[in-house]
Amino acid sequence: MRKTALVLAAASLAACGHYERLDTTHFNQTPTGFEFRAVANPDHPLDDPTAESWRTNFLENYLEANHLCPNGYSIRERVPTLVDHAAAGDSYDIRYEGTCR
Repeated sequence: MRKTALVLAAASLAACGHYERLDTTHFNQTPTGFEFRAVANPDHPLDDPTAESWRTNFLENYLEANHLCPNGYSIRERVPTLVDHAAAGDSYDIRYEGTCR
């Protein structure tokens, strides 16, 4: 019973991560590389190193899953745009422009 509960809890967390990635990130290939969009919000602040690692992890997982940029990538530009200013904290759309190496 306890083992079943642990397996269900792990599966639920994995599903949440998948949902969050679909809900908060977007990837497009461009003629010169790629554009990746992610969010920053009170739960994942704009200039927080842990939150930035969370966002770039989604990018790296996408590139790997789609067999893109096997030799790595470079981010040419990172542009945050404020989309909501609330008492709980600001939310941003962050656009990353990158190229494969």
